[in-house]
Amino acid sequence: MSIRGTKASGFTLIEVLVALAVLAITAGFAYRAISGAVVLSERGGREQTALVIAQGLMDRVGHDLPLREGEDGGRTPDGFRWQVRQSPYVGSAAPAVLPYARGLVVDVTVSWTDQRRTRQLRLTTLRIAAGGSA
Repeated sequence: MSIRGTKASGFTLIEVLVALAVLAITAGFAYRAISGAVVLSERGGREQTALVIAQGLMDRVGHDLPLREGEDGGRTPDGFRWQVRQSPYVGSAAPAVLPYARGLVVDVTVSWTDQRRTRQLRLTTLRIAAGGSA
């Protein structure tokens, strides 16, 4: 009577555990990459919104926001704070080039909170207003 050896087929417990460990590590890296991309996308979206708000405010100066020295500010419904500061232009060409007008430096600042950090976007331009000295 001969005893035939039977060869077991399949994977050993060690092989299965190693495969699961590799899968878990790979899934962890994939999760971190995807969550990081989502955070960057949200941050970029907030920055884009802030830029649109700032450009809109810059366009309003001289129309429904008067062109004058001083500050205006407010808040949007979605949590952005904005400030428009207008100050006299002080430069070497101001008196000679603008005898009947005056230059105003217009600063628009939009700020918001992003993951417990305050972020800001600032635009600056020069506008010409009537009322310089002759």
